[in-house]
Amino acid sequence: MQSVAKDLESLLMIADRLRGIKDAEASIRPAPGKWSKKEILGHLIDSAANNHIRPSPADPSAELARL
Repeated sequence: MQSVAKDLESLLMIADRLRGIKDAEASIRPAPGKWSKKEILGHLIDSAANNHIRPSPADPSAELARL
């Protein structure tokens, strides 16, 4: 149970740090064609959400789509 509590505490600390980033700062693209911090975080969230839907080749019980 301590492990879960520590994980939750870590997540809350990260959430506080993310809330502290100003939207204007997070939206800055460091160079043409490069993603902003906001775009990177959005991509990671989207990928994580979609990976729960897609079957994984590492999961032998998953039925993979045939092309």
